[in-house]
Amino acid sequence: MYERLINFCDDAGTKDALQFLMTREITHMKAFAAALESMGKPRFSIGKIAPTAELVDQFFNDSTGQGDHGEIDARGPWNEGEMPGMGKEWIYVEKPLAQV
Repeated sequence: MYERLINFCDDAGTKDALQFLMTREITHMKAFAAALESMGKPRFSIGKIAPTAELVDQFFNDSTGQGDHGEIDARGPWNEGEMPGMGKEWIYVEKPLAQV
């Protein structure tokens, strides 16, 4: 999301802020993964508060397909096949807004 916003933005200050926020999010993800690993837990284990069961294994494709800047509607391990270390398959929901 940050990359898309940066690509659509013309203001240098806003781009810098978005770049900072994106970098911090990546840093936090790496730190949380390392902390979990140091405790012998799976990299993205679930805490005491369980996620919404009917949503946690779903990937919602809200993409419109080919974008103005060459983006493509792609599939890969982030939205298809087995989830790494989970023993479950992703549930792929194509165009969820069209279904309501």
